Order: sequence, then C-alpha cells, then structure tokens
Amino acid sequence: MATARADSLMPLRAEGPAVEMSDVKVLTLPDTSAQSLARPAERATPYPFRTLAGDTPLLLSFEVYHLSYGADDRTRYTVSYEAEGATKRGWTEIFRGTDTQRTSTEMTMEGADRRTKETILLDLAEIERDEPQDVRVTVRVTDEVTGTTVARDVEFVLRPRSAGAE
Repeated sequence: MATARADSLMPLRAEGPAVEMSDVKVLTLPDTSAQSLARPAERATPYPFRTLAGDTPLLLSFEVYHLSYGADDRTRYTVSYEAEGATKRGWTEIFRGTDTQRTSTEMTMEGADRRTKETILLDLAEIERDEPQDVRVTVRVTDEVTGTTVARDVEFVLRPRSAGAE
C-alpha cells in the first residue's frame, strides 16, 4: 500500500530577483470593537468559513519576500486590494446577467527590510447587496524598484443583509 498526493502548490523561492508573496490568511476579530485596536492581528483568530456577512470583521494577512533595494538602500512597494462582488440577476437562465460591484484601494510604502508582513482590515459593507453574491478579493504587491508584481485571490460568498438577522 502507498499513498500519493498531487497538489498544485509550488514552494516559494528562497532567493530570487522577483518579489514573492505568501498565501493570504483570513482572520476575524472577536468583536467589532476590536477593530479600533492599534494591532488587531494580535487578537485575531483564523476564519475558516467560505460564507460571511458584510459586517464580519475580517483581516487579511500575508508576507512579502525578496523586495529589492533602490539607489537609496530602501525598499519601495505598492499593495493594492480589490474586492469584486458578482450577483446573478434575471428571472430565467436565458435572460440572466451578472451585476458586478467593485471597490479597491492601494498604498505605496517604503522600508529597510527585504521582507515584510502586511495586514489590512477588510470592510465589505460597501459591496454588500440584498442577494447572496460571490466575492473575490485580490491582493496585489508590486515591487516599485524592479517592477515585478505578484497577486493572490481569496473568495467568499457574502450573505445578503436580510439573512444577517436570522
């Protein structure tokens, strides 16, 4: 007897000219008052579910590796987040379309290390609808020194507002 496992995951390169990024960890806070903490990741716990409500306090956490130094011996990188929600509309499959909403933000940062850990508090209330919708959050990191980019996606099903009271 033998066991074999096939997986599409590739290990991150230990070294290299291109920026690398870990998987995005999805975390939640114990309550909404914890969102005002200076370091909310310290109180966060893993969020193992695929379905969530728009008011669920979510943190996305990941690490970035192999940032390059510029002429000033500093790293410079841009992190962008895009949340896209898609809702099926229409009364039959023939006439059904998709209603898509998008929100995004980005920030450019500088540092002294080639490695950094980033965490963002995600607010999905802006794209929340009255119907269930598939939500994809794309996290993209661009090393501004080399111009290389890496991206990761996380997907959820966002429950409708009316289902949150059940």
